[in-house]
Amino acid sequence: MDNCIVVIIGESRYGVLVRAAQEIAEGFRQFSGIPVVEVDLAEEKNWEVFVDALVSRKIQPKFIFCMQAVGFDVHTTKGNLFFDRFPYPLFGWIFDHPYYHGSRVECLNGGNRILACINQSDTDYIERYFPGKATKLFLPHGGFSSKYAFNLNFRDRIPAVFFSGGYLAVEESLQKIEELHETHQYLVKQWTAKFLKKLGGGSTSYLLTRMLSRAISGVSARRRKSIDRSVYKNC
Repeated sequence: MDNCIVVIIGESRYGVLVRAAQEIAEGFRQFSGIPVVEVDLAEEKNWEVFVDALVSRKIQPKFIFCMQAVGFDVHTTKGNLFFDRFPYPLFGWIFDHPYYHGSRVECLNGGNRILACINQSDTDYIERYFPGKATKLFLPHGGFSSKYAFNLNFRDRIPAVFFSGGYLAVEESLQKIEELHETHQYLVKQWTAKFLKKLGGGSTSYLLTRMLSRAISGVSARRRKSIDRSVYKNC
């Protein structure tokens, strides 16, 4: 199939990004006027079918859209990046902090890969800790219309605010922090306190970068990157 758009859909917690990718695919259909092929990775065979179609040129897309940049870091048996063998642009959109997609960010090569982040501070983070990784941009996301949204008048809803909490128990998170090297413990606790108090405002990346700049000035970029990732991982 020539002149189409491919949307690669990976798995996500609660399926929220699956729905996002599906709605994006539908938007491409409505506004581009060309066929859209969805590759749902929930079924392993779908990836195999897609790869076979690419290699055999049965499908030649205008570009490939990858939710969460899925596919950016796929390598061949010879160690080369799989998608580098094709001329098609690869557009990845990550909804998490770049820290969680380090291997995919590393694969930005200034070629046919484009990476979009939902926060401006995320692109700043890539610029700071992955220097030379080109073709990145800030692209905020919208929301979804809920099928329940108009079933109940706002004034009739009992909870004024719904707060879902976190995924981990506080005790479990504290235990992980206590297992760190004492220097990392100090940085994590300092950063957490500043973040919770919202001192100076700004995003988590902004607060972390400002704190690290003051606390470990003179430390090499490589070492700073290691400390930074440790703090992110445990906060």
